[in-house]
Amino acid sequence: MTALPALANNLTISNVTLEDRNATADTMVVQFDISWDHSWRKDDGRHDAAWVFVKLYQNSTAPWVHGKLYTAGTNPVGGSSGSNPDLKIVVPSDKIGAFISRTATGRGTFSSQKVRLVVDYGSSGLADTDTVTAKVFGIEMVYIPEGPFYIGDGNGSVENYLSFHQNGVDNTSVQITTTGKSITVDTSVDDDIDTSPVTVTGLAGITGNSSWPNGYAAFYLMKYNVTQSQYVDFLNTLSRLQQINRVQATISGNTITNYYVMTNGTLVYLRNGIRAPASGNGTSPTPVVFGNDLNTNGIFNESDDGQGIAMNYTSWMDAAAYTDWAGLRLFTELEYEKAARGPLTSVLNEFPWGSTNIKSGATILNPGRNNETLLEVGAGSAWYYSNGPGRVGYAATNKTNRLSAGAGYYGNMDLTGNMSNRIVSIGTSSGRIFAGTHGDGLLTTTASYEGNATNNDWPGINATTARGVTGSTGSGQKGYAFDFTSNRLYSNDTTFLSRGEYSGIRCARTAP
Repeated sequence: MTALPALANNLTISNVTLEDRNATADTMVVQFDISWDHSWRKDDGRHDAAWVFVKLYQNSTAPWVHGKLYTAGTNPVGGSSGSNPDLKIVVPSDKIGAFISRTATGRGTFSSQKVRLVVDYGSSGLADTDTVTAKVFGIEMVYIPEGPFYIGDGNGSVENYLSFHQNGVDNTSVQITTTGKSITVDTSVDDDIDTSPVTVTGLAGITGNSSWPNGYAAFYLMKYNVTQSQYVDFLNTLSRLQQINRVQATISGNTITNYYVMTNGTLVYLRNGIRAPASGNGTSPTPVVFGNDLNTNGIFNESDDGQGIAMNYTSWMDAAAYTDWAGLRLFTELEYEKAARGPLTSVLNEFPWGSTNIKSGATILNPGRNNETLLEVGAGSAWYYSNGPGRVGYAATNKTNRLSAGAGYYGNMDLTGNMSNRIVSIGTSSGRIFAGTHGDGLLTTTASYEGNATNNDWPGINATTARGVTGSTGSGQKGYAFDFTSNRLYSNDTTFLSRGEYSGIRCARTAP
């Protein structure tokens, strides 16, 4: 048995070992050290957490499989918080992964050594005689508590472009509570929106779909957009055929001409530094081993290779596949407004940090490094009018507040600017069938459709069996990317963009 470390923005999982293999129960213990910066828990229960999951494999030409955990619950039997007694482990009922968080009020770097999770390798299709390799991944999340919130920003006289409002009454924000509210949104030529009203009711979803995540129930949302390093980690656990569908370049042969595979070229464009080796890649079923090379010197994953820069050049299908692979779910545009605004009354033309102030910057400090930031960071910071995305969470430090960090009410970073957030739209019939199911960590293997998300309620699902999410109908975007003008960065704006340089990935999970 062997194990490998994994890195993410501000989160490090290291010293991974596999221990105590039990051939009778088909289980083994995965032990690791974990640490991340800017962690917090407040007196009112708001907190951040790391979503931790395990991938396993025993064949170098096959994709990694998802390692389900053995027991659900809080601090399950066989697991351990390791060296930090303040650490809590919560495994949801589907046992796809675990939330790790602090139990006591505090703020700052949070870490523990020798954390232990029990993995059920038998449920992953591995045999007792297999030589198993494991990799542990972590994603920083923010807890969004249950409760009422406002959508739209109408003040009775005027509202922002494409804001939600009460059905039949323009220019009014709407509070989502346990009492049903009929809402609608103005139409626009660049949006695929069904203007028919829909009723939103607290914990009861929407008209015709009681499971639609409308933001009232508690959920976790990624603290940052997916980084380029995280997308590389994702690619490097797929088969060659699955990898082919998750990049733009042709990567089927031993030689890869356009080795910057997301931009389909030989140069870094708009700061996407994900690349493949130019040669020596073998052919299918041998997978390509990708890396980050923002500085273009051909050496992967150096300290200035942009691992923490927000992932761009993704499609809805890419976002859905990453989300399924990570055992998370897509999130809705109402959940986005909850994360941005919290329980506060809406303000006309507000940004996700709760203010109409916005500040852009043009001078990148420490480019490509894990401390990359802008010289002009200040109140209402947003990475826009820039030649490519920046490091996720670039404006946050241990001394910043919500406004100076450009954060949502609960602490989610970069909800606008930097990269847009792909969401499930309430304004389309395809979006309204979304039931909020979580990914199971496994992607399609159907010929010509390898590497797609498999959830049947997710927008874009192909009606043909086992093809997965192959389209984008029912999706949309909230927040805007690095090159949009500030008047398109408001909390309420919703639109749709196809695969492109402006589209990022952010995932959610219903709170267990």
